[in-house]
Amino acid sequence: FFDTDYLKAGGLTVDGTIDFRDRGSVPHVEEDTVLAEKIPAAESRNGRNIFGKEIETVPGNDIMLKLGKGVKFSEDGLKVLAAVSGFPKYSLSGHIFVHSEYVTSGDVDFETGHITYSGNVNVNGRIKSGFKVSGNDMKAVELDGGIIDAQGSVRIENGINEGKIYCRGSIYAKFIHKSSIVCMGDVVIEKEIVDSDVECSGSCVVGGKLISSEISAKMGVRAKNIGSEKAGHNTIQVGHDVFTEKELEKNAARLSEIENQIGLCRQNMEKLSQENLEIQREVSQL
Repeated sequence: FFDTDYLKAGGLTVDGTIDFRDRGSVPHVEEDTVLAEKIPAAESRNGRNIFGKEIETVPGNDIMLKLGKGVKFSEDGLKVLAAVSGFPKYSLSGHIFVHSEYVTSGDVDFETGHITYSGNVNVNGRIKSGFKVSGNDMKAVELDGGIIDAQGSVRIENGINEGKIYCRGSIYAKFIHKSSIVCMGDVVIEKEIVDSDVECSGSCVVGGKLISSEISAKMGVRAKNIGSEKAGHNTIQVGHDVFTEKELEKNAARLSEIENQIGLCRQNMEKLSQENLEIQREVSQL
C-alpha cells in the first residue's frame, strides 16, 4: 500500500520542460499505517476440460510476509503495519522495512533528485549544486552548492561551500564559504566564515576567522579573529532579529493570499446560490 518505486525520470516545469532534478517526494508513513496485506490462499481443486475429463490441479505455493526493522504484524497475521513513523521500503529480498529517518547511500545528485521528506534526513555524501533537500533534522557530509530547507537543526560534517540554508533550528559545520545562511537558532562553526551572509536569531560562534562577511546575530557574535589586513570588510549586527522579521513578512504574504482565496470562495458561493435558485425555478415550472 505504498509506492515501492517512487523515483520518476523527472518532473514537468511550468513551461513544459522536464526538470531531471525533480524525481518525486520520498514516501512517509505514520505509526500503525497498513503497509501490505496478504490474501489467504484458497485450496486448489481439480477442473474439467471441454470433453468433461477431469484435469488434475497443481497445488499453489503459499507466500510468507517478510518483516524487517520498524514493522509488525496485525493481530490476524495477515497485515504488515508500521511500528514507527518513517520511510517505508520494500527490499529486493521481499522484506518490508520502515526507517525512522531517510538515509542516502551517497551524494544527492541526479540519481536521487531533490529530496523532500517530512522526517529526519541523513545524507552520506555531498548535496551537489542545484539540488534541494527539505526535511526536519538533517545531516550531510558536505553542502557543495546545494540548498537545505530544514524544520529542525542542520549538521554538516565538513563544510558549506556556495550553498544556501534556511533552518528553524541550529547549524553546525566546519566552515562556511560564499554561502547564504538564515537560521532561527545558533550558527556554530569550527574553523571560519568567508565571503558569506549569516542571519540568525541565536549566536554566531566561530572557532577561527571571520572574513569579508555580513553577520546579523540577535544574541551576539564570538570569533577568534575578525577581519584581516588584505581581506574585505565585515559587517556585524547584534541585537536585531532578522529571522523573525522575515518570518513575519512570509506570514503576512501568506495571510494576504488566504484572504484572496476566501474572497474568491465567497464569490463562487454567491454564484452557485444564484444558479441553485434558477434551477429551483425551472423545477417548479416543470
